[in-house]
Amino acid sequence: MKLHQTNTLSWLAIPVIAIATSFISVSSGRADDKTEKATKERPRAAAKVEKVAAKPPVVVVTPEREVAAIAFAQENHPELASLLEGLKRNAPKEYQAALVELDRAVDQLAKIKGKSPERYEIELAEWKMTSRIRLLAARLSMYSDPAVETDLRHALRERLEFRIASQRTERDRMQGRVNKLDSQIEEMTSKADSIVEKQFVDLRKTLPATKPAAKAKPKKTTANPVDAKGEKP
Repeated sequence: MKLHQTNTLSWLAIPVIAIATSFISVSSGRADDKTEKATKERPRAAAKVEKVAAKPPVVVVTPEREVAAIAFAQENHPELASLLEGLKRNAPKEYQAALVELDRAVDQLAKIKGKSPERYEIELAEWKMTSRIRLLAARLSMYSDPAVETDLRHALRERLEFRIASQRTERDRMQGRVNKLDSQIEEMTSKADSIVEKQFVDLRKTLPATKPAAKAKPKKTTANPVDAKGEKP
């Protein structure tokens, strides 16, 4: 798969800010007072601009899709599922935002699975690694921890190596296709005359039978008249 294809699901992973909120909520059970105060003191002019700006459409995840999304997280990233549970209890708004992103990922992966099971496995592995990276980044945004930094570097390295391996596999697959095309081109070029003749004969066989062209009749010659003495005029 091409690099831009392997990255198609990266943006679908749970946002770092939502996960960071989960860490805050689970640990303290309350919002950041400083952030709330800063929001209240926002200049009136900026507030008016926000009101005028068009609001994005609200995406609502149905209960059935929510169950499917959470089950997906539990199967493929249990730590993420656990954090979502805490987010749902303590920060419903952030939970909904995270759920929408997760639902999109599940939906996109399901479509890929229906078209190409092989590509699905690659994209799923990519999603798992990216989701773990975002969790580690969220932890690092909360507090500085050398162990978390090490884990994050390892996770980034693992994802990079995975992408390189995927690119090599795709390159080899494409090279095999190129080699096959080269062989076909060479064969068609060397047998061009015989191929054309065979196609001509086959095509003639499909045409309706035609009558042979009629032969031209010989023109009749008129004898010169003879006089009574037997002489020609």
